[in-house]
Amino acid sequence: MISKYPFEKRTFLKDGGGRRIDGNEYLKTKELNSVHYIFEVTVKDGYSVEAYAEGWIAASHYIQKAPGARGTRLHRKIGDPTTVLAIATWDSKASRDAMEINPPEEIEAIINAQLPFVDIRFLGEFEAPDWVVLPPNYDGEGLSHLDQD
Repeated sequence: MISKYPFEKRTFLKDGGGRRIDGNEYLKTKELNSVHYIFEVTVKDGYSVEAYAEGWIAASHYIQKAPGARGTRLHRKIGDPTTVLAIATWDSKASRDAMEINPPEEIEAIINAQLPFVDIRFLGEFEAPDWVVLPPNYDGEGLSHLDQD
C-alpha cells in the first residue's frame, strides 16, 4: 500500500513554455533531483540582515556561475530580525563539492568580509525530499525559483 490518502485529482502546473504539466512530474524534474545546503545566519549587534544580504547577493552572483548551481535564497526568521535561513540548491553534492575545491577568489573575499559581523551555523546538506504533498489544484505559486535553469 503506497498511501492511505489516494488523490482523485492530480496537481498540474505550467512549465516555462506555458504548457500544462503534472505538478508531481515538475517537482521530480526540478526540485526532487537536487540537494540543499542550509545555513542559519545571525547578524551581530550593530549589523543588519540587509547589510548581510548585500554581501550574500554579491557572493551568490559568482556562485551561480558554477556548473550545477540552482539558486540561493534567504528566508527571514519570524519574530527575530537578526536571523535568516540561507539555502543554496545544487544539481548534486558533487557539483557543490567541485565548486568548493577551487572557489572563485571573489566569493572568498566577500564571505571573509562578512565573517566579523555574523555567526553562521551550518545546518547540513539535505537531499531532495522523499515525500511531497501538494494541495489539490495547486498552480505552482511559490515554485517560480525552480524555473531558473
